This record gives sequence, C-alpha cells and structure tokens, in this order.
Amino acid sequence: MNLKDILRKIIEEEGSCDWANKCPEVCNKCPLGKLKTKPNGDFYSCLEALNVDGMKEHDTNQRYKDIAEDVLEEIEIEEILLGDEDEKDNS
Repeated sequence: MNLKDILRKIIEEEGSCDWANKCPEVCNKCPLGKLKTKPNGDFYSCLEALNVDGMKEHDTNQRYKDIAEDVLEEIEIEEILLGDEDEKDNS
C-alpha cells in the first residue's frame, strides 16, 4: 500500500484506522504519523500530532478523515506540479 492508498482507505473508512492498527507496516508508513516532528527529529504519533487524545471516537474519526483528505490533496497537487516541471524539463 502506498501513501495515497493509505489515505484513501482512511477516508473510505470515515476516519477509522482500526484496519491499519492490525497491520503495523501500514501504520508505520501512514503520512498522518509524520505530520509533526519532535525537537530530536523523531515524529510525534498521529494521536499526538492530531491532538485527538480525550476526544470522542466520532470526533477523532472526523479529524482523521479531514486531515487525510487535506494531506491527499497536497500530495496530488504536488504530483501535478512536479509533473509539469518534468514536462518542461523534457521539452
């Protein structure tokens, strides 16, 4: 599963990551776990980065879904922009 597939699955599952928790490789690759860096260079967990501790499950899922949509959109825009740059370089 690539980064976009992971984000699409989170969106499809309405923000629930129960499916990913069963597969540590997917959870470790998830871009939501790499949103915020600690001073020592390590990443905060997605729970810490999204500040969902203490939220109700519905609210947590909604936050995950919203952020997954935003991150997916950023990745796709970046791919389009880089694709345009590649086309210019090949001209």
